[in-house]
Amino acid sequence: MRTDSSPVRTIALLAVALAGLSLSGTSAVAKGPMDKITVTGGELARSIEITQGDALGEFNPWAGRFLGERVDRAPDVGNAATVTLYLKDEAGNYEPLYSFEYYREASGGYIYVPGPGDAAYELNRTTIITQGDGKWFKASAGWDALVAAEEQIRPPATGDGGLR
Repeated sequence: MRTDSSPVRTIALLAVALAGLSLSGTSAVAKGPMDKITVTGGELARSIEITQGDALGEFNPWAGRFLGERVDRAPDVGNAATVTLYLKDEAGNYEPLYSFEYYREASGGYIYVPGPGDAAYELNRTTIITQGDGKWFKASAGWDALVAAEEQIRPPATGDGGLR
């Protein structure tokens, strides 16, 4: 049995192994907590910016904890608030990672996850593709509670992400 141990083959195998390690390291970091969450527009009394606290780890695209049960058809809702989830890049700048629409209603909020043809879909599909793309959901009770609580605290211009 003959084995090929040429330097070119060894270098090629080493490059493939290093690329695999590099990709797996990036993936693990990317699936961690968010660095910032913003909620702007819609029916909110003010914009929300969260840069500290448990919500950054709880509400991310992979866990989907902002989503409640799926709704079969579009609800009759008001104006959308845009929710954007961010990670910091190597230079410390916030880069958008994922976005969805949030509609706050007295009976509980709704979320629309952008699908093909929607502006945020291209951003989202580079992060995660789900069975929920282009679909409506009830907002989870946790998400509704977070938005209500954050809106009542104080504007994010305080420099502490609006946290007490």
